[in-house]
Amino acid sequence: MYSNFHVKLKEQLKTYDDPLNQFIRKTLRNIYYLENISESSIDEIIFYLELEHLEGGETLFRIGDKVDKIFLVASGEIQILMEIDEREALIETLREGCVIGFNSILKDSAHTFIAKCREKASVYCLKKSTLKNLFNI
Repeated sequence: MYSNFHVKLKEQLKTYDDPLNQFIRKTLRNIYYLENISESSIDEIIFYLELEHLEGGETLFRIGDKVDKIFLVASGEIQILMEIDEREALIETLREGCVIGFNSILKDSAHTFIAKCREKASVYCLKKSTLKNLFNI
């Protein structure tokens, strides 16, 4: 029964062509290893994305944390910081449409920078385990 519901929900989600769906598809297609995959594969990825709402000052990850998710910035600003002389130094500010972790997710690696919300933000997350299961990598 659950699997039938799961299939119907996936099929229903494919019919949406709203600005949010278009934004997610466009953002995913900007990741070089996803640009040429099938629409059905993009549909699968979208189905497994998880939305996280973050408060200003909240940290997504720190230097040394294992890379276990890809983050798609949906709203707000995410600051990319480095630690220099025990202080955080701003490297870059990422906004809507930016993706974090798409290269490192393919390797067994750790983050080499800090990602922190400057203000309230929303990000879509795709877990490494989900990506591996979807594409047998």
